[in-house]
Amino acid sequence: MKVGIDIDNVLAATHESVVKRLNLQPFGLNLNIGDWKSYYFWEAFGIPKEKAEDMFNQIISDGFLMEIPAMPVGRYVLDRYSFERYLITARAVSQTGITMEWLLKNQIKYSAKNLFFVGSGSKLEREISSEHLRKAYLARHLGLHCLIEDCGEIALEVAKLGIPVILFNYPWNERVSHPNIFRVGHWKDKCSYWKETENTLNLFASKIK
Repeated sequence: MKVGIDIDNVLAATHESVVKRLNLQPFGLNLNIGDWKSYYFWEAFGIPKEKAEDMFNQIISDGFLMEIPAMPVGRYVLDRYSFERYLITARAVSQTGITMEWLLKNQIKYSAKNLFFVGSGSKLEREISSEHLRKAYLARHLGLHCLIEDCGEIALEVAKLGIPVILFNYPWNERVSHPNIFRVGHWKDKCSYWKETENTLNLFASKIK
């Protein structure tokens, strides 16, 4: 079975870590992940996009990406199965090296040929303007049997192709619904994400057989 897997907020507890970091000095914000109702940070918290990008660039330059903890249970669930895994991230191509370092640090197994970046600087960015459609294109192109994702808009585009999506429940995707979207877990209990994902993957695998 071919399984596509997002990195941020699926393998890595990214948004939660962003909130914790920006609540510290020198930023001193008062953010709560429960208020993160849009996938895009600046929309969710009413911060000008340019200012938000400056903050993100600062924490990234300070080594933030390597500090993000792995999502609990995820590696152990993946290691129990021989699924053909494809890591598909909306990160910029310029973050390839640091992403690979993070995967190595957290002992997440993958094949370099199955690691795809669809963000800034990617070939798909030049060919497909919509961020949400790039993963959908890859999902179909790679013949994925399912995608594990946290972005509601991406999940919806992939689901429309008839490809099942395991969607991690977060405040920013709570309004998305489709028969091919299967919700798992809750952000207040991070262990629940991959525990419930394992059950859903088993269900998908049994149908393929």
